Amino acid sequence: MDTHLEIERRFLVADPGILEGRSGTEIYQGYLSTGRETLVRIRLAGTEAWLGIKARTDTLQIRREFEYPVPRDEAQELLTLCGSRTIHKIRYRLPVAHHVWEVDRFLDQNRGLTIAEIELNSPAEKVHIPDWLGEEITEDPRYLNVSLAAHPFLTWKP
Repeated sequence: MDTHLEIERRFLVADPGILEGRSGTEIYQGYLSTGRETLVRIRLAGTEAWLGIKARTDTLQIRREFEYPVPRDEAQELLTLCGSRTIHKIRYRLPVAHHVWEVDRFLDQNRGLTIAEIELNSPAEKVHIPDWLGEEITEDPRYLNVSLAAHPFLTWKP
């Protein structure tokens, strides 16, 4: 099995109240390159920073992913090169059954949007879907972080 595969499912959060009283990590993420097949991003999360490369596969559920730690000061400089192709969010980690859900509450031009994702070992892996989740958006490209950087949630037409 390819150790660089990211297999995940993503859902809208129907009840953002589940985050009340919880601590999260502030994340700034920007896109240095957004090609059709691959993207290059920089992420600052708390005191850490990473350079990431993601490559498409046949489905949005599975992507090839490579991440490398970078010095935070260099990451901040790289983030300025992203221009408006950035997102700002708070990430919460919620343990449920035998998994940990990562829940992102978006800020700024994506405020009002809360997305939960879970990383899996295989596409067929069984997972408990908590009742605070709403619609599954795994295969909806509008909700990819790179898409939200280019077309923020607040600009969507109802």
